[in-house]
Amino acid sequence: MLAHDRHSAATVLLVLLCLGAVAFLWTGEPGDWAGLEWIREHPVLGQGFDDQGNLRSDAAILGQAVPQHQQIRLLLGLSAVGFLAVYFLPRAWKKQPLVVLALAGLGLVGGPSLAAALLLFHLACYTTFHAPDPDAPLTRWLAATACLCSAAIFPSAWLVVLWCVAWAAYRFAYYPLLKSRLGEWAERFAAHSPLVALALALIHNTRSEAVFQFPVTVLIFFWMWERLLMYHADLRDGKVPRELGPWQYLVTFLTPAYLAQVDILDLIGKGYACLDRSWLARDKNRIALGGLGLIGWSVVLAWLGPIVVEVVPRLVREAGVPAYTSYEEALHRLRLLGSIHPLSAWCCMLVAFLELYFFWASIAHLKVGLWRLFGYDLEPNFQWPFLARNLVEWWRRYMFYYREFYLQIFFYPVFFRVFPRRRLARAFAATFAAAGFGMWLLHLVESGLYRGATWEVVAAELRTIPFALLFGLSIALTHLYLLVRGRQSRPAWSGGMGAMLGDALAAAFTVGCYLLLRTLHLPTRDYSLWDLARLALSGLGIHL
Repeated sequence: MLAHDRHSAATVLLVLLCLGAVAFLWTGEPGDWAGLEWIREHPVLGQGFDDQGNLRSDAAILGQAVPQHQQIRLLLGLSAVGFLAVYFLPRAWKKQPLVVLALAGLGLVGGPSLAAALLLFHLACYTTFHAPDPDAPLTRWLAATACLCSAAIFPSAWLVVLWCVAWAAYRFAYYPLLKSRLGEWAERFAAHSPLVALALALIHNTRSEAVFQFPVTVLIFFWMWERLLMYHADLRDGKVPRELGPWQYLVTFLTPAYLAQVDILDLIGKGYACLDRSWLARDKNRIALGGLGLIGWSVVLAWLGPIVVEVVPRLVREAGVPAYTSYEEALHRLRLLGSIHPLSAWCCMLVAFLELYFFWASIAHLKVGLWRLFGYDLEPNFQWPFLARNLVEWWRRYMFYYREFYLQIFFYPVFFRVFPRRRLARAFAATFAAAGFGMWLLHLVESGLYRGATWEVVAAELRTIPFALLFGLSIALTHLYLLVRGRQSRPAWSGGMGAMLGDALAAAFTVGCYLLLRTLHLPTRDYSLWDLARLALSGLGIHL
């Protein structure tokens, strides 16, 4: 570990210069681009610029309370401070500044009450998971911090009384409960609290005319529910020390990397075990330089996305075929004309996917890049999915950390419980549980958090069950085929021209299969599953 903590002035200078360059590209003043106006005014290249003349970016922290450019500058500034703190401070003090910076950034954008609420929720989870000794000084400090957080949310002059009540409640009621047989259930409740709250809100909205919406002070914690489940899974498997300190717990959830779009992709880095294993796993200078590469790639993807989305339909139109850039437009024409050209269908499916891919990939690379600046040698979330030669490989390369979530929360529990003497049946059931049911449940919970806990949202997700079934079945059958076939001696994308061509055809076939399957994930009130199936079949030249 100490060998990986070697200082390099060149690395520090390069990181600071690159973060400054990214800040300039994303938040510079219009006059800073003097002499390069032709890029912004170009009919194609100009698509990658926003209304203020800067490169497009979706790296804002939260909402619109603070202008987006100010949020991005704050994010990059806090990241620079966090990098310097991790780089130069002694090992025992490297992680604490990351938590403070994350809370400070959230407080500056959303207000002190927002940061206080998030910290209060996590202190409650920490005491539930780790049950610190009530007679230790640490517990008194935790109670005092919880009181200060409560006062920031609900201003009160009774801080001393609140502190005494909080400590006494933990000492004489909650701590004995955690040490009893109910302690395990308390841990499960803390890990699944967002799901319980969603269920209660759904019941309330069913019986009441007024729809209940979670305040942002609660949602800011609920958006972390996947990482909370991963932390609990690591704790249950013995991968988290029971005597873990609060700073080590908090840094699992709160760093400046978390601030880049706080409501999405919080699962990057998984839980405690992955982060602890990756912490300074190799020379910190190499980790930081790898992070700069991912941040640079994030800038390119954010700029390139709108350009590609503009170019693909233009190429289709130049081929003399109508090009549709949204499912609504393509489905409307399909209903009106009875059939559409296969190339038009593929254009619609590809453009809709690319628009989403560039957005997610840009944010994901930025988050992973920032994590690397802080010493965590994490894998990228997107690992060149278009090179995947089958759906199982696609599942690994596309949204890597979500696949890891499905494996740990759904695959392994099923794998070790069903068909103990039937290897293939066990693999099929576990894979289907993860890729089918697990993915559908994840989308259901996320829809409830982002769109509201209403039956309309539940009904919309119920319409996606056919997609979940087909996708899970496709992944499971592909997994079985790979198990039966066995490991190939030739590595992917290697060998002669014939082998490379075969890999390219397999990759194209895999992408096509995913696009066809993904089309079934989007039924609405206006367009049924049958309409989407007709659109997908139109891409194959089958007109119904």
